[in-house]
Amino acid sequence: MLLNDEEEWGKLERRTKNKYKQLIKEISPVDLTELMKLTLKATEKQLQKQIDFWQREFKFWK
Repeated sequence: MLLNDEEEWGKLERRTKNKYKQLIKEISPVDLTELMKLTLKATEKQLQKQIDFWQREFKFWK
């Protein structure tokens, strides 16, 4: 349930989140950290364009 629902994950306390993250690391045979970093790097320009659009369009930070 927590893996599929961000809202539920957000309701957990920090210590509880850390406990679950550690459990996931222990039972998961695959470390996805490098894959996630590579994916972010590959989509960096597209993500930056989207951020620039939303900042310009709605001027949240001004």
